[in-house]
Amino acid sequence: MPGFCAAFIRPYRHRLSILNKTGLDLVTFPYPRQTFLAGHKTLNYLYYDQAGHYAGEHQGDEALILNPDLTVSETNTCNIIILSGRDIIVPASDHVLPGVTQRLPSVDWKTWDMSKSSERLRFKTWPALLMSF
Repeated sequence: MPGFCAAFIRPYRHRLSILNKTGLDLVTFPYPRQTFLAGHKTLNYLYYDQAGHYAGEHQGDEALILNPDLTVSETNTCNIIILSGRDIIVPASDHVLPGVTQRLPSVDWKTWDMSKSSERLRFKTWPALLMSF
């Protein structure tokens, strides 16, 4: 029996260009991630999908995902990088899924006179919060 394969291709447009915005609005999903499947997003995508719907219903573009101790983990579709002066901070989370930010240690930040750390982050206003898809 022959198989079927389809591909749908379109030119890439940056998400901010599509939204006609200069930044994304984050909304905190009020239900911390507390499932034993937290480290396996493909097995438990419903939680992240619901977080995304919650963000949309509250005029947000992304939902901020919290750990059970109410520290910041990631968003429903992205990892988080925080720039604070010359420091680059990646939220420490037992269940954040590997993404671009997980490869940051391979960059020699000292070349740019910057340091990188990973720490448990509580709510705060940061000068620059970046999200990597």
